[in-house]
Amino acid sequence: MKKTLLRCAAAGGLVLPFWPAAALAQDAGRAPAAKPPVRTAPAYPECVPGSTAHQAFEGLVRAYREGDGAALRRAVDPRMASGDAVAETAMAERQWALERSFQVQDVTSQCSSKAAAFQFRWDKRTVRAQDRRTSVQSGAGQFLFVEAEEQPGSWRLIAVSGDSPFRAAALPPAPPPRAPAAPPPGNAPTQGGAGGVPPPPPTGALN
Repeated sequence: MKKTLLRCAAAGGLVLPFWPAAALAQDAGRAPAAKPPVRTAPAYPECVPGSTAHQAFEGLVRAYREGDGAALRRAVDPRMASGDAVAETAMAERQWALERSFQVQDVTSQCSSKAAAFQFRWDKRTVRAQDRRTSVQSGAGQFLFVEAEEQPGSWRLIAVSGDSPFRAAALPPAPPPRAPAAPPPGNAPTQGGAGGVPPPPPTGALN
């Protein structure tokens, strides 16, 4: 069947195939060709925004932003290597930081029935209270969550890949505390007198 091309204004100028009426009438008695089956990836409810896996990810981000050590320990799977460092880093920064912010963006997810991976970009800013030095960090990382074995439907962090936001703020060591200032010369007290003036001789003393 011969076809021509027709520019369709309703489709934004898209060029569409066009078959003349005579050709359509000639092919009217032919059975339409069978279309191949369309395969779609299984839709796991864990990847839907608002699901328990998404809530676990958002809860972990919120707990780390607030430096909530107890919530971070509950969010981390006990099988995770260096899992204690997640809570320890956040709690340490909360103690010495004057200001601390942590934001994530461009979040995407890939899920199965037992695992959920979240890819994202993150930015962290920390200001040390002692000298107001500022640390600015950013990166792209991935959190892998698994369903808790003892509590089905509950998700916990088991692995971090890429740029980990849990690393400590990049700041030089804090300066040592200042020693108390020494008194100016000439004002140091001497034994038996004050202001550097010796005490008067006792009454009746011989010259």
